[in-house]
Amino acid sequence: MKLKPTPIQGLFVVTSPNSFDARGLFVKPYNREQFQSNGLACNFDETFYSTSKKNVLRGFHLQLPPHDSKKLVWVSNGSVLDVALDLRKESKTYGDCFSTELSSNNFKAMYIPEGVAHAFYVLGNEATVFYQVGKCYSAIADSGIKWDSAGFSWPCEYPTISDRDQELPKLNVFTSPF
Repeated sequence: MKLKPTPIQGLFVVTSPNSFDARGLFVKPYNREQFQSNGLACNFDETFYSTSKKNVLRGFHLQLPPHDSKKLVWVSNGSVLDVALDLRKESKTYGDCFSTELSSNNFKAMYIPEGVAHAFYVLGNEATVFYQVGKCYSAIADSGIKWDSAGFSWPCEYPTISDRDQELPKLNVFTSPF
């Protein structure tokens, strides 16, 4: 397992060990000891996944304090452009985005710390994205930033977006609690 730091403090791209044989594929996206040895908190309370179709964009999503949480995100089917947005006021990368492709072929994951919002765009016909999160979901803490307000250049001008995501506040009016 390789954990590569990004320009955003606490955000890592994780390359998972994997092996192919006559039976198929085995991938290990998480190992507590390796995460801990790299100083990453790794107590996950909830796991879920989403399946999205071509041109779907989800995000930028996050949970507000005290329900804010780290995430480990990976793709088991398909490919996405995965994007993190730093919302920590004291961070030197506040308002900056970092992106990488996560796919079922490159065995990469993204470790996203508290105070960093998450979004992704489906690059192929369909993608299944798994999330391990440090705290269980709280509807009252559910928040986010409008997808087109962070200055990130998405690969599609008119993605498929939920009504909820269209109504999220723009970055320039979001009052960060982080």
